[in-house]
Amino acid sequence: MKSLTDLAGDLSVSTEQVLTTLRIVATRAGVGEVAEWAARELEGYGEDDELPAHRSWDLSIVASLASPGGGLLTNADIPVIGIPAKWRDAATKYRCRDGIGQIETLLSESGFDPVSAEHPNLTAIINKSGYLGRGVTCVQATVKFSPVHIKGVVDRARQAALRLCLECEARGLVLQFVETDDPATSQDRSAFLNTLQTEGTKVLVQAAWAAARDFFTNSPTAG
Repeated sequence: MKSLTDLAGDLSVSTEQVLTTLRIVATRAGVGEVAEWAARELEGYGEDDELPAHRSWDLSIVASLASPGGGLLTNADIPVIGIPAKWRDAATKYRCRDGIGQIETLLSESGFDPVSAEHPNLTAIINKSGYLGRGVTCVQATVKFSPVHIKGVVDRARQAALRLCLECEARGLVLQFVETDDPATSQDRSAFLNTLQTEGTKVLVQAAWAAARDFFTNSPTAG
């Protein structure tokens, strides 16, 4: 059996694997709130789900602008004031709803290059704003942000899992999980999982989660 604290602290193990293991343990222990949180982090947040504070951040906007004389200016910075107030929040805030596994894959593929994406309505919004001046039109607008933000999402989830495990240990409960195909350990595994279903274990995990939860849900991403 391996401690979940050790698993969360082992950087060779993906955060997706840490949360998957924690989700299994929380489900077995009957702590639905922890299992649901882990599931949201793994599967992603829906449009109607409330996002933790650190999963939202400011975007920078760059655009290709066409002048009346036919010239084209690329990578022009568009300041926030260039977006009408009624559309500003939607256009200049990124809300990261992806699952942890998707984010880890993106990080492995993009490295530390800025992440960019086309905003479906941003070009039209900029053209309607009147900010560009007479005759200047926005041909294409792109939003960008630093990969530091999405790395912060992964780090925050891992830190939340680690804090939960440490809070459990402070209360005398070491969360562990066995995953093996060895039939010789199947009886030990069954006995261990049965202990997770006891009311005392459930209460301890709930208390530990209450102590660790604010760190995850309310703290912004550093940087």
